[in-house]
Amino acid sequence: MNEAISHFLSVQDEELGSIAGEELGLSDVLYDRPQCKPFLRWAGGKTRLLSAILPHVPKNFRNFHEPFLGSGAIFFAVRSRAQQCYLSDLNGELINLWRAVQARPRALFNLIRPGFRRHSRPSLRVAPFKLYRGQVAS
Repeated sequence: MNEAISHFLSVQDEELGSIAGEELGLSDVLYDRPQCKPFLRWAGGKTRLLSAILPHVPKNFRNFHEPFLGSGAIFFAVRSRAQQCYLSDLNGELINLWRAVQARPRALFNLIRPGFRRHSRPSLRVAPFKLYRGQVAS
């Protein structure tokens, strides 16, 4: 992980408490943006399963507890149905990332934006597919 990002995301142990299984209650910063979707891909992500999961979720309910937060696909899909959402994950670095998004989203975005610019050239998006199809990437 980039040292600047690692430093930005680090939180003192006394502030963090016990990360493992700790619930993270997100503020309204994410609730007033209906177009929000997961901002990262995560192993075991449930984005592709949403069409199978959502029909089984009540239209309105009091509390939503997500024990396997990951990219937050389920959270983003059901947050408008719940009065309160509690998010948790055993991965401490992931929770630190979510806390950074919660506390200082613009600062985090400005910090990682140069990396997106470097890695978003069309040649970087197309080259792997050309290689997969047996073509030579240029």
